[in-house]
Amino acid sequence: MQMAERQASLENQYEEEMLFAELNRRDQKKKEEIERIKIAQQREKVEERNAILAVQKELRQRRVDEEKQLNHMEKEMLREEWEKQSELEKLKDQKQKERVK
Repeated sequence: MQMAERQASLENQYEEEMLFAELNRRDQKKKEEIERIKIAQQREKVEERNAILAVQKELRQRRVDEEKQLNHMEKEMLREEWEKQSELEKLKDQKQKERVK
């Protein structure tokens, strides 16, 4: 009788250990899945942030390029105006010289 009880006790203990081992395995698997999901979400956030930063960088570069182009156009217009004024001054000087003669 004792032997049968001992055998039954060992079998119960074995079943409990197997049950706990299975529960532990499932728990570990669930933790790993949660960690994978967390890492994927973090990666997605980083990619979204990088995409936003790339757009901001592009917009900033466009503004810089536009500003450079506007500055160049303004300098060109001023140069042309200066040349016109210079030509007018030369013409005035020539006319004055012709009058004096």
